[in-house]
Amino acid sequence: MTEAIILHAHLRRPLSCPSWQQSLLQALPYAQRLELERREPEARRASLVGLGFVLAGAGCMTQREFPPQAFRFPPQASRG
Repeated sequence: MTEAIILHAHLRRPLSCPSWQQSLLQALPYAQRLELERREPEARRASLVGLGFVLAGAGCMTQREFPPQAFRFPPQASRG
């Protein structure tokens, strides 16, 4: 599987503002980081929490640590 959509329930504080949110944002590829930085704060938090869930879930399933650099995003032009 090369693509995924991550769905999660609305998160209330403090879960909606995890302490690792900013470090995850800074670790993402430049184009993805810029895209997320342009979003409204709530949408940006939701995206970062979803990405964090993926990293944590992949780590639990494989017993390996996955850094944010493990994500691969399609080129901007191909997004619909």
